[in-house]
Amino acid sequence: MRPPMFGGFSSSFTNIGSASSWFEIYAAFSTFMMLLRTAINDLIPFKLRNFIISKLSSFFTNYQPNNQVSLQIDQFWDGMTNHLYYAAKEYLPTKISNTYKSLKVGKISKHNNVLLAFDGKQVVTDEFEDIKVKWKLVENSKEDDLFENPKREYKHHNKSKDYDENGFVLSFDEKYRDKVMKKYIPHILSTYETIKAGNRTLKIHSMQNGPWKQSDLTHPASFDSIALDPDLKKDIIDDLDRFLRRKKLYQKVGKPWKRGYLLYGPPGTGKSSLIAAIAKHLKFDVYDLDLSSVFSNSELMRAMRETSNRSIVVFEDIDCHSEVLDRSKSDKFSDDDFSDTFGGDG
Repeated sequence: MRPPMFGGFSSSFTNIGSASSWFEIYAAFSTFMMLLRTAINDLIPFKLRNFIISKLSSFFTNYQPNNQVSLQIDQFWDGMTNHLYYAAKEYLPTKISNTYKSLKVGKISKHNNVLLAFDGKQVVTDEFEDIKVKWKLVENSKEDDLFENPKREYKHHNKSKDYDENGFVLSFDEKYRDKVMKKYIPHILSTYETIKAGNRTLKIHSMQNGPWKQSDLTHPASFDSIALDPDLKKDIIDDLDRFLRRKKLYQKVGKPWKRGYLLYGPPGTGKSSLIAAIAKHLKFDVYDLDLSSVFSNSELMRAMRETSNRSIVVFEDIDCHSEVLDRSKSDKFSDDDFSDTFGGDG
């Protein structure tokens, strides 16, 4: 009995292995899939299909083992700019190798080099000492809650929709939690400072209906080019250098390390040129604050907190602002009124 069974098995295996048999199986399978697809399209509504697909995609995309830890690094933190986000944004392109297939490239005016960034479709892997971490870009976060999403608060006050909040997700093995928090993240911040120092380009920041927005400071003025009385120019430069040298003295006596200047004169007399020259001499970024876009002391304080160290804050045309008040008068003003102005901040 065994030989016939073996022969029958061999005959069946031969038939299955023939080209015609495989074609019949393929045709049957294709017909089944077409009927199944038609049934799904006819019986399941389009929105429900999209919902199911999105949930399945999100499950497989965001799935991680139980021993994995994820850190969300948003663009804003408690209503202010998150500097760790910008540090990661500058740091990660240095970790992109030739094996990455999905990248962003761009060219900005006044820059000679082509800029490179990853677009979030592919995870970036980084190795630090004996640990391996993964980075993923998250774009256009949803506005779920006012306290969790600071940009919603900005939009609530300023009715602006010309910017979106992005973020990064950093994933790693749970056993490396302490090393990531105490060594890896400080490593990113220090590398960011090194990158900025090596590619130092002065920035000018402006605020209109939202957070600070930066661009390169391209004003051509410098102390070598501006038309200024030589003795006055020397006095200004000496005062700036003295200010830089006395940082520790300010800290010792418990005073904020800042210096104020009041520039006045008709338009076109060189106030903006002098500010640009001071910024280039100090190598400080410039923050140009338009008081007409600030409606309360809280918004003013928020704007000031978001400025970086070693910067110049410029309040332009303070005498033309509709809310400028005379402190010599005995009238009582509310907390939302402005009475103090500053020419700059170191």
